[in-house]
Amino acid sequence: SEYPKSLPQILAVCKKREKARKDEWTRERLLIGKSRVCMERLKSSRKALGEDKRDVDGSVVAVSSGNAKFDRTMESNFKQLIADARRRKLQLKQQQTKKSEEENGDSSKQDTGDKNPDPP
Repeated sequence: SEYPKSLPQILAVCKKREKARKDEWTRERLLIGKSRVCMERLKSSRKALGEDKRDVDGSVVAVSSGNAKFDRTMESNFKQLIADARRRKLQLKQQQTKKSEEENGDSSKQDTGDKNPDPP
């Protein structure tokens, strides 16, 4: 360039970039730690709300939002999502199996160049 930067300017830019990189790493570590803490709190609160609690008749107390219709809708939607994911996984496995069978079948049918495949 016409006006090259001086050594102190270059060092300042490098230090700024390194500081930004370290700050980003620190932020990511904090978020990972926070998410782990949140998951532990969620598990403990679910346990406190009813996972280990028994109702008077002996049935397990279910965690609820308080809106039964919403809870039913959420449960059915999640069941549908799980069923769809399992179906897609099964279809993918079937496609992979079919593809590998086709590849294996095609390689066994290839001509080796011999007119008489049986040995004399």
